[in-house]
Formats: sequence, structure tokens, C-alpha cells
Amino acid sequence: MVNGESSTTERRRAVRYAVDGSEPVGFVASNSVRVVDISAGGVLLVSSRPASVGTRGRLTLNLGGNPLAAEIEIRRVVTSPDRSFRIGAMFVGISPLQQDAIERFARPGERQEYA
Repeated sequence: MVNGESSTTERRRAVRYAVDGSEPVGFVASNSVRVVDISAGGVLLVSSRPASVGTRGRLTLNLGGNPLAAEIEIRRVVTSPDRSFRIGAMFVGISPLQQDAIERFARPGERQEYA
């Protein structure tokens, strides 16, 4: 969805899963963010500060006790009604091991193995 437009066609290559936001997250581009959802392809972040499309940075987060640091590229930024920013980012060059860790964490019914 871009600036209030709705779309019924899903364009993502990987399914996204909701994240409860209780795990600490950092994005090394001087921006504190909260992860809304995550997939093997990318993340949806919320921030009080804007970001620029095309910016790359290092996202560090904890997947249920397992640290993950990955390069991301911001693909979309939408201002929310509460004036926060919803930032869509894709993973850039993650390893198969990192991708597998994300998929295992995000898969319903298997998340408890990380608890």
C-alpha cells in the first residue's frame, strides 16, 4: 500500500509474519525502529523518524534469543496517520543460514523453539 492506496494483489515473493515487537532491534543508520513483520525477503519497520528510499543499512535484531544482523535496503516509506513512518525494507545478500533462521522464527507453530 502506498500513500493510502489499497491493493488486492500481493506482490511479495515471501510470506510475512507478524512480530510482537518485544525483541530489541537496531538499524545502523541512526534510526531506532520497531519490527512489525518479517519474512525471508524483508521487514516492515515503524519509526518516529523518516528514512529515504534506497538507503542501505545494517539491521540487528534478536529472533527469540538468536541474534541476526543483516544488510537491508529501504524500498518504501509511508507516513502513518499517527505521524510515524512505516518503512518497508528488503534484505540484501543474506546467507541461506540467515534466511532459514528467519523462516523458522516466522513460521507459525515453530516460533516456540526460539523462546
